[in-house]
Amino acid sequence: MEQFSFIACMPDKPGALHRAAEIITRHRGNINRIQYDRRIDPQTVFF
Repeated sequence: MEQFSFIACMPDKPGALHRAAEIITRHRGNINRIQYDRRIDPQTVFF
């Protein structure tokens, strides 16, 4: 199975991560790990 990683810029608002997960699910993706640290960058999420 192929694996891909990507970085996304998201607004720091309730529900933003959930909406991103819905898009990944719609394209039959599976999220194995999410890295987010508000102290480093409040808008960058690593999938």
